[in-house]
Amino acid sequence: MVFTRGSGAFLYDGISTVPFSIEIDDILIKHPARRGIRLPDTNYAIGAFNGGLFIINNKGELVNHISEKNGLGSDVIASVYSDDQGGLWLATFLGISRISYPTPITEFSENAGIEGTILSVTRHAGILYVATDVGVFYLDRKKERDGLTFKSILEISASHSLEILGDQLLAGSGGNFYQIKGNRAEMLKDLGSRVFFLKSSNKKPSIIYVGTTDGLMVIEKAGSKWINRGKMAGVDHEIRSIVENVSGNLWLSTRTDGLIRVFVDLDDLLNPHRVEYFGEDNGLPSPSENYVFTLQKRLFLEAYRGFADLPPKKLTSNLIVLWDLHILIRRIRFLGWLRTTKVRFGFTR
Repeated sequence: MVFTRGSGAFLYDGISTVPFSIEIDDILIKHPARRGIRLPDTNYAIGAFNGGLFIINNKGELVNHISEKNGLGSDVIASVYSDDQGGLWLATFLGISRISYPTPITEFSENAGIEGTILSVTRHAGILYVATDVGVFYLDRKKERDGLTFKSILEISASHSLEILGDQLLAGSGGNFYQIKGNRAEMLKDLGSRVFFLKSSNKKPSIIYVGTTDGLMVIEKAGSKWINRGKMAGVDHEIRSIVENVSGNLWLSTRTDGLIRVFVDLDDLLNPHRVEYFGEDNGLPSPSENYVFTLQKRLFLEAYRGFADLPPKKLTSNLIVLWDLHILIRRIRFLGWLRTTKVRFGFTR
């Protein structure tokens, strides 16, 4: 590939050159390419003057853009070199930088556009969404030239939970229930209670369970309408997380009152067969700082001092086993993912 100043890019086969249209032609006119190399995966790395590093594929489509916005020391790149260990070395105006490429992990720094404490993350229709205590932010890499800058959805303020039901992305914000479409949000319901968690039901596909400040709410999608069926009897605490087992029963974590297991009546969701509460007498190290979630179809409890399988039978001190963090790290290869009460870690196998 040959880059010119003002005339675009060309492909040269050793005999002749042909024009090669690339997605960032207009950017390279403003920020001329200084150095480009072909990468082992057939992509191209292009270092631009005051434009950072661009990765394009062999169709000319932008794959990634690495710049000062996402951690590069300088956008002025004089040379690019690929080593045999998957590293890209850049000679920049402020020194030498090395980028691990390709890598399955992308780090989003404080320059990525996300504000606040991250509370929920999901991907929907090819767009990455992040809910924080400030708002909901989205990253559409197909539309954003720099590929790594989040933008805010203006209609939503602080949000604790995102959830997908069918082809719809839902969010709770304050006491309201929203549907997110691309970069916009539409309020579906005023629920009257602050929303902390949304969980779609696998047993009842039209149902969303909503954890609120004062209990568990049941929302049903009926055609194009959303109906608030009310609150579930026997659950009166602030619900912070929800999981559903294969039978349709629920495990709930509360803010300060331990765990709750709900034996759901699938024919009468508001009146469960039985509700059980579990606290320190049942083996929990603390009634607060608990979180329940699913991983590879298994139910897990993250407790204040560690991490444990959520047992299918009565929770007792003999059944709940908590591990220290250093032991958890040894189990990463098996679990693939872990979360602690202080920080969330993501891993790929």
